[in-house]
Amino acid sequence: MKPNQKHISKQNNRYYDKIAADYDAMLSHNTQEDFLRKKVAEKLTSFLKEGTVLDFGGGTGEDLKWLLEHHYKVIFCEPSSGMRKMAMDKFPEAGIVFLENSQTDFTSWDETLPFQEKVNGVIANFAVLNCILDLDLFFKKLTLITAEKAEIVLLVLHYNLKKRMQMNFFGALKSLNGAKPMNVKVAFQGEKQLVYLHSVKSIRKATAEYFEFQSCELLKEEGFSLIHLTKK
Repeated sequence: MKPNQKHISKQNNRYYDKIAADYDAMLSHNTQEDFLRKKVAEKLTSFLKEGTVLDFGGGTGEDLKWLLEHHYKVIFCEPSSGMRKMAMDKFPEAGIVFLENSQTDFTSWDETLPFQEKVNGVIANFAVLNCILDLDLFFKKLTLITAEKAEIVLLVLHYNLKKRMQMNFFGALKSLNGAKPMNVKVAFQGEKQLVYLHSVKSIRKATAEYFEFQSCELLKEEGFSLIHLTKK
C-alpha cells in the first residue's frame, strides 16, 4: 500500500516525539545551525518588516527568539506534541499562538481552518518540507492561510546526484524523471522516518499555480537550498 500524507505525518510525529528530549542537544553539535538559522532570518526580514508569521514545523522553537525580536506576531505549527511542549516551555508568556494537534494537520485545513487570519509570512526551516511527500497538496493548502503577497522562506535539503546515488542508487535513478522524490530512511530508538529529497524543479512545479518563485540560494557546503516564494 502506498503511503498517504496522513500516514506519513503520523509516522513523523512518532519519530519527533521520540527525539524531542534530545533534539536541542543534537542541534548544538551542528556547527552550521546558527549560520543556517541566520540565513533564514535574514531572508524573511529583508522582505517582511511586520505582520503575522507562521512557523511551520517549528520543532522546539529555536526560531521563535528572532521572530519575536523582529516584533512579528507568531503562529506556531508543530505536529509533534513533544517538540511543541518544549517550545511552549521556552516561551510561556510571549503571546505566541500555539496550534493544537488537530490544527497542525495541513491536509485538513480546507475542512476546518486552523486560524481565521491570513498570515503575511511563512518559514519552514531545517528540512521541514522534506518530511512532506505531496508538495502539490501542501502548497494548495498553504494558499488557504496566506495573505496576498505573503513571503515564504523554505530551507530544504540539497544532495547532488553523486551523493544521492551513493545513498540509494536505484532510488536516485527513479527520481531522475521527476515523477517522485527519492526517499531516505532515518531511524531513532525504534522509530522510523522517511525523508523526501525534493528537487528544486519539483518545488517550482508544485508552487507555480499559487506562488511566484523568487529565488533559490544553494548552500552547497551545508547541504541545503534556501528558497524564497511570494504568494500571487
